[in-house]
Amino acid sequence: MKKWIGLVAVFAIVTALLSGCGPKRDPHVQAGGIERKPDKLVVWENADDGVQINNTKKLAAQFTKRTGIKVDVVAVPLLKQEDKLTLDGPAGKGPDLVTWPHDRLGEAIVKGLLQPIQVDDSVKEQFDDNAMRAMTYNGQVYGLPKVTESIALIYNKKLMNNVPATYEDLMKYAKENNKPAENKYGIMFEENNLYYTYFLFAAKGGSVFGETGGKTDPDKIELNSPGSIAGMKEVEKWFSQGLLPKGLKGDTVSGLFKEGNVAAVLNGP
Repeated sequence: MKKWIGLVAVFAIVTALLSGCGPKRDPHVQAGGIERKPDKLVVWENADDGVQINNTKKLAAQFTKRTGIKVDVVAVPLLKQEDKLTLDGPAGKGPDLVTWPHDRLGEAIVKGLLQPIQVDDSVKEQFDDNAMRAMTYNGQVYGLPKVTESIALIYNKKLMNNVPATYEDLMKYAKENNKPAENKYGIMFEENNLYYTYFLFAAKGGSVFGETGGKTDPDKIELNSPGSIAGMKEVEKWFSQGLLPKGLKGDTVSGLFKEGNVAAVLNGP
């Protein structure tokens, strides 16, 4: 089924599974070793998001119309798919494809739950290089990006008339519009969460891990590199200059923004 799994990965843009963990079916190999297409494929989609389920079902319908292969889209909670696959896979009850965060790939591959897929360069080129690297392990591709996520500056038009054009302008705006005594702030983000401050590390040339031979090397810790140190000092400025209250959590940031007490936030999925 390797070729067909690769085709469906292009359509569904999710992670391919080991054939041994997928549904029990008759072998899809005809005489002479020629592979024939399966009658049905099973896709686990995020049960926590009805929009994603509906969109995947629409794509499934298009794929069925084009290939004649039925696609069964099954709703499974996003962060429970790996655990479920660990139990269902060996019993032959697993899906052909799953949808889950890329940072769970490594563990699943080590467990033998996933198999690599064959993807043409013309398909890879349609995605961001970093997104494709996230789906690659030891030089082999195990899936295709469904979505890529990033933080963004979200602002209240009633409070911020002109969006800061540069990072320096952003800090200046924060300084001019912070009124802690009134619980009002110009800019706010979770300064203790690397997800929201990594842009400062990257801008200064810092990173968490280094690379060896073009691949991320977990043995090369870069948090003490000159770039990372410069990035951390940039984060520290938001404290030392009183631009952010300490210990901010996501709920606080979102709550104050919704209440109109913060002009802009750095936030995202």
